[in-house]
Amino acid sequence: MLGVQGKTRGVDGFGILRASFAGLGLALGTGLAQGFPALKPLTVQVKFILDSSANKSRGLTHHDLTKLSAQRETARRNFARSALHFAETFTNGRYDVPKDGPSPLPLLYLATNCINVVVTDTLGYDIDRHRNGGASAGPPSTKGPYYITFLGMRDSSGSTLEHEYGHHLSGDTDRRPPAPPRDTWYDLKVDFRLLWQANAGPVTQFREHARKFHGQR
Repeated sequence: MLGVQGKTRGVDGFGILRASFAGLGLALGTGLAQGFPALKPLTVQVKFILDSSANKSRGLTHHDLTKLSAQRETARRNFARSALHFAETFTNGRYDVPKDGPSPLPLLYLATNCINVVVTDTLGYDIDRHRNGGASAGPPSTKGPYYITFLGMRDSSGSTLEHEYGHHLSGDTDRRPPAPPRDTWYDLKVDFRLLWQANAGPVTQFREHARKFHGQR
């Protein structure tokens, strides 16, 4: 169902990474020497759906929400380097993860023209087989014009939300789910763009795809 998952392991990407770091070094030298032009700020609409059924129907814990806040701040700070700003809304919802079978889509809560982020305690193995706490998909998989990220707080790290945003803002979720090892290439591509953004300058591809997340019509 979901085509892009967080930081997949198992494929030899060292050659790609070596080339990426070489390019990053060149960009650092050029960017710092010449500076980067001022960019017009773009707003990305994000709807957070907080799962009331998480943690055996006790809802998200204080630890979960604190961890989410830290991930949001990491994404906010780093994407600001590409003049991208997140306009966030929050709603309570229910997302029941089955013990067996495919993970459902919370269609009742999804909005169009934005990134929907379902925040729960842990994700189903069908969408998070490596237990990285993040998975994303778009219209080819979501039974409608919806872009969605699933965030499992138990397994996610400080950069998981930022990484999943990177898939949406690279256009990965506009494609059908890739098969291994191509999904790992998508992860490497996103990670390199995030590294470039953090150390070298704005990422044009992120800005190009941000325009479709302008909010619900």
